Amino acid sequence: MLYKYNLEKIKLGNEKNDFLNYLEKMLKKLYKENLIYSDKIIYQGKPSLVIQLGKKDKIHVEVLIIAHKTLHVNVIPLKKVDKDTVQKIVDVIETLAQAYRRKSAIYYIYVQGEKIRPSKFKLVIGKFTDLAFSNNMALLFAFSMVLFSIIYSFLGSIYTPPIVLFILFAFQFFSYK
Repeated sequence: MLYKYNLEKIKLGNEKNDFLNYLEKMLKKLYKENLIYSDKIIYQGKPSLVIQLGKKDKIHVEVLIIAHKTLHVNVIPLKKVDKDTVQKIVDVIETLAQAYRRKSAIYYIYVQGEKIRPSKFKLVIGKFTDLAFSNNMALLFAFSMVLFSIIYSFLGSIYTPPIVLFILFAFQFFSYK
């Protein structure tokens, strides 16, 4: 009896041979001694992978994986094998194919004049302080003098230095770096 599965979720482009190499390597790791034979072939003009699964040199199942635009899996039980076992084999192949799709690379490109770190989400107050105080130290000095004069007029000379230090530490701690 032949079981045919068409895994339409997996779309393949020009990486068919690389995909089959990955699949063969992962199936060898997964099935270990139960994988008796594996080979890449050309089946009806399409790159394919043939694997034979069994125990102690007795083949129970032969699987043909055809890498076309979508993935086709043909399972041929050579001994009496129930449909659940066949479905588990196909599920393993589908899971490995989806894991192959998740394999990716990240490239970083430096553009002169741009910040190296990605931009963070800033609150409105953070954007304002960044815009107002990042390029002009005179504006920061004038702002702090006005703020500290107001604090001095309300609280007097005893409480002003600790409050000024607290505000400076708060600016340092919450500043966007």
